[in-house]
Parts: sequence; structure tokens; C-alpha cells
Amino acid sequence: MKQYQCQPAHESVSLQLKPKQVRLAQRINEDVKGILKHGGKEVEVLTGLNSYMALLKELMVSASCAEMVLLCERYDGFYKYIQILEAVASCSSSVKRPIPTLMM
Repeated sequence: MKQYQCQPAHESVSLQLKPKQVRLAQRINEDVKGILKHGGKEVEVLTGLNSYMALLKELMVSASCAEMVLLCERYDGFYKYIQILEAVASCSSSVKRPIPTLMM
């Protein structure tokens, strides 16, 4: 069961998602599902979708909570990616020592 920090935005709510928001969520959704379908794990999802981080940050800043919930409800792969990022952020915030910077 999906859990959100704000109220779920069911289809009946008159939200108008922007085409750019929908396209990004769809791309992330497809990529996550593709990685998982081929046996990839969460780490492969993170590395495989690294190029989306700047766009996702822009989406998260510009979208309302209800819009993010609606995107998560529509796109399971998008929701999975958000869950992975939340888990990483949670782990990172609980680490008491500096995390080394990864060289790409």
C-alpha cells in the first residue's frame, strides 16, 4: 500500500498535470520497470537513472504535493524510484561520518 505525506490525489481531483511533468514521470516509469524486469536491483535503478536527477529536482520543486501523489499513483515505476531516493536520503541523514564523493 502506498503511503504519502499528503492526501492522495485521486483522478476525481481536478489537477492539471503539466505535459513536461507527465513526460518525465513516464520516462522514469518505463526505465525503472525495464531495469527491474531484467533483474536489476535498486542500485542499478539509481545508477541507471542518474541522468534524471536534475530534471527530477526541478519537478519536485515545481510540483505540488498533490501533483507528486498523482504521478506516483499513475506510474508505479516512478513511485518506486521516489521510494528508493527517499530510502537513500534517510540513510544518508542518519550517517554520522562524511560520505565520500563518488567520482563519475
